[in-house]
Amino acid sequence: MPTISNERQYNVSKSKHKLLSSVSGPGAIATTLFGTHVLISDVTKWGFVKKSFYKIREITDQKDISNALEKIGVQNIEDYRFIEFLKEQYDYVNLKCLISIPDMPLNDRFSPNWKDNPINKLLKKNSERYIPASDYMVSATHFPKWFKNHRGDLKELSVWFELWEEECKKVVPLKHKHFAPPRDAKNKNSYKITDYDEDGNQIKIDAYKKLSQTYLVIACPEGHLNDIPWSKYLNFKNGNYEHNDDASIDLYDLEDCCKNPDLQWIENKTQSETIGNIIIKCKSCDKKTNLEGLGERAFKCTGNKPWEVQLDNKNFSVFKKGRFCSKFMRVVPVSARYLYFADIFSSIYIPVDADTSLRENDLKYEDELKKLRAIEQLKGESIFCEESIKIQEAKILRELEKIKNNIENKKERNIGEREYRFAEYKYFSKKEYADEGLKLKSIHIGLEHFKRITIIEKLKLTTVQLGFRRINPENSKSQNIFSSKLEQIQVLPAIESVGEGLFLELSKNKIDSWQKKHKKELNNRIKDFLVKPSEDASYRELKQEICDNPSAFYLIHSFAHLLMKEFEFSCGYPAASLRERLYISKKHDMYGVLIYTTDGSEGSMGGLISQGEPSNLKNLIKRALIRSEHCSSDPLCWEETGQSIEKFNLSACFSCMLVSETSCEKMNLGLDRRILVDPEFGFFKHLLDN
Repeated sequence: MPTISNERQYNVSKSKHKLLSSVSGPGAIATTLFGTHVLISDVTKWGFVKKSFYKIREITDQKDISNALEKIGVQNIEDYRFIEFLKEQYDYVNLKCLISIPDMPLNDRFSPNWKDNPINKLLKKNSERYIPASDYMVSATHFPKWFKNHRGDLKELSVWFELWEEECKKVVPLKHKHFAPPRDAKNKNSYKITDYDEDGNQIKIDAYKKLSQTYLVIACPEGHLNDIPWSKYLNFKNGNYEHNDDASIDLYDLEDCCKNPDLQWIENKTQSETIGNIIIKCKSCDKKTNLEGLGERAFKCTGNKPWEVQLDNKNFSVFKKGRFCSKFMRVVPVSARYLYFADIFSSIYIPVDADTSLRENDLKYEDELKKLRAIEQLKGESIFCEESIKIQEAKILRELEKIKNNIENKKERNIGEREYRFAEYKYFSKKEYADEGLKLKSIHIGLEHFKRITIIEKLKLTTVQLGFRRINPENSKSQNIFSSKLEQIQVLPAIESVGEGLFLELSKNKIDSWQKKHKKELNNRIKDFLVKPSEDASYRELKQEICDNPSAFYLIHSFAHLLMKEFEFSCGYPAASLRERLYISKKHDMYGVLIYTTDGSEGSMGGLISQGEPSNLKNLIKRALIRSEHCSSDPLCWEETGQSIEKFNLSACFSCMLVSETSCEKMNLGLDRRILVDPEFGFFKHLLDN
């Protein structure tokens, strides 16, 4: 597992599947095992990303890149189709490779045990100079920076560390490393901790009481983040600023409450745990204020990006003004879900044919250019036949034009996510295929509703994070996960998961005839949804996607949820272990869904494949359809004409159709079980009669 690390803090294990996820990643505030919070640095601060960049920056050949990375213990994820997509669609013009986050397990003392780590052994074998374990860890720092002791004394972490340094001078066995997790140098516990001296002898050291971290930060919709300057906020509350518009106030431009602030965080334990019952007081100047209404205040944004700050200095401060930002900042709890939304993109590996591969065409183009330059050098030299040179030159120019056209045609075809998925859709439609990253087997279950069903015995899923947002996932600007310029990015961290799946392609002819036969009923069912424009910009894109072919979308998406729910009921799969990948597009004639599980989930490998056997799957589909006829919320759910956000769902609720948020691509929206099994217009209604 990767490790969040900082020399003056402590190591914390975090699964790589959770490190780069929809709720975590660079710029996110993660909760540690100690109950404290850390801010994950941008990827250009991660040691193995920097090391990989310097190792391959002069290399262009993919095999050479893989070999170079292997020597430093970094895995190159070979999904060139995905790399080309990121280059074309997201302007990573110089992206060369995707690398896996290294595994860095910790022992019971939260140490990476670097001496016996396979990466360290490999480095020694390859005669690499000594490299510290921290170079293969993910960097992070405490955030917020304010900590308080059991008496409520409130100080920045750097001040608490200075007090600890003074204590280390007085108490000889005490070391700087014993500060982690942050402790109060003036308050000993009644027990001792075990440690080892320089000779390896076991010693006992007095334990010190742990400090508690504050839990409030300031964030803006553009993604910027600030710690709260409590002494300045105290001055704001006790000064002549209340009559001003709060949003025009820059807290960091204000003076402290006094020359030597000595703050206290006072909580009223007899009342409810709300910020209104918290008092901030300065013992030096006796100013105080409660935090009532703090969450409603707006302040000027300073454009701060603390996740991009270098973590070299022990007195490091996260505050550093950035570019001007026109948005306003508001106080947010670090645990708030809306503080971080990751922009995640996943790709399923499919092989790329050499004659259509953009990467191969690029290399061919470069080779032909080299030949052309060589021909140019031969011109004018009498020992070569001028006519022969002209023939060779014309041949090379024709080849260059051909390759250029292939590149342009490929770029035109690969525009947008639907086109990218269409390539997967076509590949899953093959009867049989097997290589190291994909293994397909086509089956037949005797149901006319399906054109093709494919068991995917092995699939590889590669996931990258492209950015993140705060406050509002759609209206806010996506922040980069790196501090370098986009054109300088040659390496991106990624997660590669191996799994299995079932691909079900519904019959287009059957869908067309169903839509034609029940056009009136289907239109009446969803007419209100189609007419009403989306009130929230957050859901406009999804609404447009549904409106492209609404009845087909509701049909396929609802069927996907039905299958996942049935796997949960019949096979004992954990609710969040399965995921859907929808293939729905009128333009591309895509009418299918992939239900899959990967090694990052809790599904048992092989279980999904066994359920995909013809006899099992046919019975499972029928059981799922029968189960969907009834819901514990009926008749209300069955008769519902619009529920959930903006009435995206029809007859669908948590009791019958909704699944885990991590399992659904569309936020559990666009669902209707009646479109599957309604006695009058249901797509699968005839199966229920058999």
